[in-house]
Amino acid sequence: MRNQVFTLFLLLAVLFGAIGQAADVETITHGEQVDIKHHLVPGKYVLFDFYADWCGPCRGLAPILARLASQQSESLVLRKVDIKDWRSPVARQYSISSIPHLKLYGPEGHLIAEGGAGQVLHNLEDRLGKGTVDEAGGSAASSSMMPFLIFIGLLGIVAYLLFFKKKPASVPGSREPVPHRFATLMENSSPSDATWFVMIQGSLDGPFTVDDLMDLKKRKVIMPDAKIRRRGDAQWQSLTDLD
Repeated sequence: MRNQVFTLFLLLAVLFGAIGQAADVETITHGEQVDIKHHLVPGKYVLFDFYADWCGPCRGLAPILARLASQQSESLVLRKVDIKDWRSPVARQYSISSIPHLKLYGPEGHLIAEGGAGQVLHNLEDRLGKGTVDEAGGSAASSSMMPFLIFIGLLGIVAYLLFFKKKPASVPGSREPVPHRFATLMENSSPSDATWFVMIQGSLDGPFTVDDLMDLKKRKVIMPDAKIRRRGDAQWQSLTDLD
């Protein structure tokens, strides 16, 4: 059982690792001034995303840009600029007055486009190929739920193995397994006489003979008012009923 659970969690880690493989995405500042030209990558398009955590449209755009950078990793890198707030040094440095705000640089290091997401991404799509941005948007929307669905599925399997998997049914006429501490006691009991079951520490143990039960009570393994039941009976009794 432990090996099965470990394997499932290992599979979960591998799946999340594969899903969460990052493209060339890096946050280069959190409000402080930065020279974005120092983060250009020769031979690749570099997309600078000016954003803030409190910006709803920025949060909606983020997975699309990340997916785009992943799908176009051979030709595109993403650099994120967290402006923090409108008065931050980096916001003033680049005169940012609205977000999300994108800057696109070409493979040779020249500024190609700047402004709102729609305008800049349309320009980028003309260079990477028609449909690349739409494809990234659709993939981001569907893949955002994938880790959650995989986690729920594997969690359900683990829960089933740990809590809901039924024990094999007992063969009619055979003795049910009992804890080791009662093994010796059971060996000395005749199958035809051992017909009583008793609740011990919240678990059903047995079958026992009447003498077995009396011995357990004598050794204070069970209390005089312990609940007992004969095989085939639906009603519980008290051990005191056998005295």
